[in-house]
Amino acid sequence: MVKDACFQTFFTMRRAAVSLVVLIILPIIGCLAQEATEPVKPSGDNPVLSLEGDPEALYFRGIVHAGGHGEPKNAAFAVLCWRKAAEQGHAASQCALGMMYANGLGVPRDDAQALRWISKAAEQGYARAETNLGYIYAQGIGTSRDDVQAILWFRKAAEHGEVTGRYCLGVMYVLGNGVPRDDVQAALWFHKSEELVGEYARSNPGEISRRVMTGMAKDAPQLFSWFGKFAGQGDSSAQYNLGIMYADGIAVGKDLAQAAFWFHKAAEQGCVPAQFELGIMHSKGLGVPKDVIEGYAWLNLASVSLSHAEDGRDALEKGMSYETRMSGQMRTRELLKLTGEGKIFAATKGDAGSQNSLGMLYSIGEGVSKDDARAAFWWRKAAEQGHAEAQFCLGLSYEKGEGVPKDESLAAFWFRKVAEQGNTRAQYRLGVMYEQGVGVRQDNAQAEFWYAKAAEQGVIEAQGALGRMRNRSNKAATKQGAIGK
Repeated sequence: MVKDACFQTFFTMRRAAVSLVVLIILPIIGCLAQEATEPVKPSGDNPVLSLEGDPEALYFRGIVHAGGHGEPKNAAFAVLCWRKAAEQGHAASQCALGMMYANGLGVPRDDAQALRWISKAAEQGYARAETNLGYIYAQGIGTSRDDVQAILWFRKAAEHGEVTGRYCLGVMYVLGNGVPRDDVQAALWFHKSEELVGEYARSNPGEISRRVMTGMAKDAPQLFSWFGKFAGQGDSSAQYNLGIMYADGIAVGKDLAQAAFWFHKAAEQGCVPAQFELGIMHSKGLGVPKDVIEGYAWLNLASVSLSHAEDGRDALEKGMSYETRMSGQMRTRELLKLTGEGKIFAATKGDAGSQNSLGMLYSIGEGVSKDDARAAFWWRKAAEQGHAEAQFCLGLSYEKGEGVPKDESLAAFWFRKVAEQGNTRAQYRLGVMYEQGVGVRQDNAQAEFWYAKAAEQGVIEAQGALGRMRNRSNKAATKQGAIGK
């Protein structure tokens, strides 16, 4: 069913492979957090040398060693891998190498080298590098500050679906840096930054807001004022971001009660990141009385779109009795009805995020009667506004003929729309369609192209399909060569 495939987009794939998630140039979290204790010197026994001609393999080997995934953490060795791949023009490796220079991990910090390598990746259209290059220009790191260049690169990243780039673009419109101040554009990009698809469904979305605000600390008071104004007018994204500022004491005294208040306002309107934050606060008694059932219900609700919430819910569930879990499920249904009614109102006003969420509710029959046709109707409304999540789900509807007549060419059309924004499941599905000639003319080159896009972001099925196709091509070439002799 479409709903199962949509849900898989959001939280099944996160455990499939290691993924390097580079946000903006601040102290890097996760797999790049630990520097090597000893430098790595190339030698005849160095396994990286055997990967000389395969930049993708070098890139993934760098991830393994940077994060300590089955190997000891070794930032210097990761740098060696990424440098070899970067010198062959591999964009993801160029971006990763630039970030290592920016943070002094595995190499001495060197802002000029960071700028050089991140620029190379950005010029190839690599969205994470585009965001990082925008941040470099916005802050004047290793170069003169240039807000116009910052806007250019943030916009490129935003248009490629990179959510941090979208958030930064919203910030620039609030501040009027490089563009005239524009409240409508700011609100638009803040809302688009909350679209939790691809790799962003695997992480804590609040980290994006927190890192950008921390990196732009001098502008935080202006952001606080803007979020406060629009939160009071009922904008869910502003309410969520205001909650973040109160929760972390950014430009205001830390006030968990106020944070919970604004998270609740946003959560009731269907803001998934706010639902996650509220679930954590209720389950731990932060700013509100501790209420495991309420915390479980909000985390359960957010888990439909956000795997980080699913992890929190599962951890909480381990300590709950059967009766408490059942109470949590009942409360979830009550919240679904509450947020579903809010989504209906917002959807009729043209809010793409609410239209997408309403499509999801109709597809699973929660809070409303199950209706695949209504689901497809609302997904189309959101998809036509460029909402990536809705575009993918609409593609699935056409592929499976649920709620709409089956049309594999239209499925391919919508998959391409969202694949170009970086959605890994759409990239993989598009690869399958080109390989099999379903909905599109059969084209092995296009199949390999889209498989490679998904494989680079850690989709195991795509990695397997890409390896299979390349092995088949190599065997065919070897056989042809033997015939020629």
